[in-house]
Amino acid sequence: MSVISACLGFFFNLFEPVFRLVQKWLGASRIGWLFVGPNLVVIGIFTFLPIVI
Repeated sequence: MSVISACLGFFFNLFEPVFRLVQKWLGASRIGWLFVGPNLVVIGIFTFLPIVI
């Protein structure tokens, strides 16, 4: 069981420096926009682009 947890820990810690840097730039209160923003863009494109066309 410790081998599985070590592998999972290694995998999730790969992204830790990136998220720390983004959180440093954006601040803790705006970190949610990192995940919500791309979804809003995609929904906006598929919602409003057919109206414009």
